[in-house]
Amino acid sequence: MTIPAPTPPTAAKELAAGQPALVVRARQLAATLVWGAHGRRRAGLGESFWQYRPAQTGDAANAVDWRRSGRSDDEFIQEKEWQVAQSLQLWVDPSLSMTYASGGTSKRDVAQVLALALADAALRAGESVGTTGLGVPAKPGNLQFDRLAAYLCADDGADEFVAPDPVGLRRGAQAVLVSDFMGDIAGVQAFLASAARHRVEGALIMVLDPAELEFPFRGRSLFQSMGGALEFETQKAASLKDQYQAALAERQDTLARMAATAGWHMHVHVTNTPTRDALIWACGMLGPV
Repeated sequence: MTIPAPTPPTAAKELAAGQPALVVRARQLAATLVWGAHGRRRAGLGESFWQYRPAQTGDAANAVDWRRSGRSDDEFIQEKEWQVAQSLQLWVDPSLSMTYASGGTSKRDVAQVLALALADAALRAGESVGTTGLGVPAKPGNLQFDRLAAYLCADDGADEFVAPDPVGLRRGAQAVLVSDFMGDIAGVQAFLASAARHRVEGALIMVLDPAELEFPFRGRSLFQSMGGALEFETQKAASLKDQYQAALAERQDTLARMAATAGWHMHVHVTNTPTRDALIWACGMLGPV
């Protein structure tokens, strides 16, 4: 399915008058993609060629591919790939940790834009889209985007860290979790275990601020969590850089292993890089673009 070109600047301003700016950004981002129907890698109803098979007793004469059959002594049937609408469930971490920004856009804003762009592209391709947990049940249609935008953009997170909720996972669906994954990793592990039981495949997208990768701090520094519940003071911040980066790399490796065990994929996105890169990666994991 071909997604229309991005909204012109004038139309975008009119749209922004009734919607948050990040919703407009998400729709413009989704408009740069082409999202195809999901093939099921088996013969069935669809439009895409799957394979040829020898004709069998009972096959109708008009089902025979005479062009292919003419190259041999046997008759062949052209089978199509079974294509059905998928169900996509999204989770954007609402924790206070996601509000961090060292100078540019916050992790939460980037995560919301990315998730809504995914939702918009999938909905335009006929998918059913909802959230994990019991927030917004997966449905198709244009109105569903507005429900998702209202839910995912609600600025009501009050906890330092939040774990994804596996309640309501739809068997055979796909899911995308967008977070910095800085909280208790056991919550993510529990979610992935539940997803595997429900045969839910998907992707983890770890959104980080540049400062969380580079650790540019020097001298006396006071580190506080976004809610103020945790803090650490040091006189020589630079001396902690190697230890911190090693711990971050270990966490990323652990998350990647957990994802692979559940049949999922993981990607790290930094907020000062194009969000479209993460969107393209996610679409590549979920289906053809």
